[in-house]
Amino acid sequence: MAATGETSFRRTAKRRNDAMGTGRLPACLLIAGLCIGGCVPQDHVVETTIKPDGSVERWVYQPALPEEPTARLGWVLIEDVPRVDTDQWFGRVAEIMPSPEAKENRFVRAFGRFQNVSAIPPHYRVAWLPGERRDGLQRSFISGDFVLCREFVYEESVAELTTQRDAEQAAAELVALVSGVFIETCREVLGDEWKLDALARWAENDVRRMFIECVRSYYALQREVGSRRELSRQERQRLRERRWRRLQEQLKKRFGLDAVEGDVQRYLQTRIRDLIRDRQGNRLDANTAEALSRILSPREQQPPRIAKALEKVLRRRFDGREEFDRQLQSALRRVTGVYGLQGDGTRFRFTVTMPGRLLVTDGTRLDDHTVQWSFYGADVFPDGYRMYCRSALPDRSRLAVFGTSALATVEQIEAYLRLCRRHPEVLPLVAQCVESGTPAPLRQKLAELPRDAREELVRLLGL
Repeated sequence: MAATGETSFRRTAKRRNDAMGTGRLPACLLIAGLCIGGCVPQDHVVETTIKPDGSVERWVYQPALPEEPTARLGWVLIEDVPRVDTDQWFGRVAEIMPSPEAKENRFVRAFGRFQNVSAIPPHYRVAWLPGERRDGLQRSFISGDFVLCREFVYEESVAELTTQRDAEQAAAELVALVSGVFIETCREVLGDEWKLDALARWAENDVRRMFIECVRSYYALQREVGSRRELSRQERQRLRERRWRRLQEQLKKRFGLDAVEGDVQRYLQTRIRDLIRDRQGNRLDANTAEALSRILSPREQQPPRIAKALEKVLRRRFDGREEFDRQLQSALRRVTGVYGLQGDGTRFRFTVTMPGRLLVTDGTRLDDHTVQWSFYGADVFPDGYRMYCRSALPDRSRLAVFGTSALATVEQIEAYLRLCRRHPEVLPLVAQCVESGTPAPLRQKLAELPRDAREELVRLLGL
């Protein structure tokens, strides 16, 4: 299965996702399509160095860059390189040597220098709704001057382009779309002698509620697993599979599928026989119910009269199958998001080198300045994957006013930043000290400051 997060890379062939075709709709309606599945990996490695002035150097290893001209602006280097297995390779992008033969691998490395974080072009463009691609990364960089040191905050997120609210709305639209085609095809096959009102109400009420509840449960499951960042990838995958099996059993019991051992086709046949009656109140025979249950099966599994009736309905309602498939895929993508079906379909590794010393991060520290995040597409769904780090760069020439021991440790720097936020009136006094070359202005005003500020300034600056 092609990764649903596949980006708009040049030379990359567009592959159809069969799990989103009309042949699998009954399973999709029961959210069975949301189980964890394997995909062809799409590796994405990003190495970013941020300078004190906010300028950026960025190395990227990924499938070939997007076709948009703006995606190529600012890059000093773009080269075809061999594909590497990022599960086994832990080197730097600069070490991947270009090769003329690598063009067929459809992977590149790129290097660029940019004036600021906002100037980085959208090099990771994900397929969203049919014919629509969006930037899959969001980032921000903020710096603050605290006189004796500067603070830097960097955030980057791999974005999930759906929300639970939109997914639930799309689930309702999906049920309406599919049930409309299903019921009209049943009417085309059976004629006016058979009443389909009860079947329509079941689809509009029970199936709609069933699907929305499945979506809510799946989103809750993914959030629970995604919050466990302390677990390894294998541990999260095992937890996800355990929770998914438990959820499947709960949903089968909740909606009566346990009576047919989870067989969606048998379940649909039973509902068709229960809900479709002729004018005398007679039920459909088992063979006809079985044939109707295959309306949304792959075409090769449909009886000829079913296939013919379905095509007639699709032409009448959508001017053909292509438009129906487009609407179907749009609704399904809004339900599952970019990464909801991926599993390990996209592998990400982001490394950021910050100016100054790292204070706080939710990634793995490689040294005092560098942090790394490694994760998969499954970790992005449903709320995106946020990467955060904060650093500080002391100004030793300014600190010399207070002696060599001032703000000597990370703990002291962090305490000084907290103090300045809590008592902003301290900063002008510190600035006067730097300007005059003596701590006297701060000493003279020390008694006027709150007690906690006085004690911290004495401890941190040796007053």
